[in-house]
Amino acid sequence: MGLVLNVISLVVVLVGVVLQAWQCHGAVYKVGDSAGWTTIGNVDYKLWSATKTFKVGDVIGE
Repeated sequence: MGLVLNVISLVVVLVGVVLQAWQCHGAVYKVGDSAGWTTIGNVDYKLWSATKTFKVGDVIGE
């Protein structure tokens, strides 16, 4: 009986670790989408950012 409880405990811990690791992956955003960072053109960065929901772990770049 002790072995069964140990195995069940191990499985529960492993599932918890996998779920936490899954939640830690952030999204990668390219600023301005296809236009990117630019001074040429009419990219509205305020509008672009308003359409996104940023979370801890996200990456924002070119």
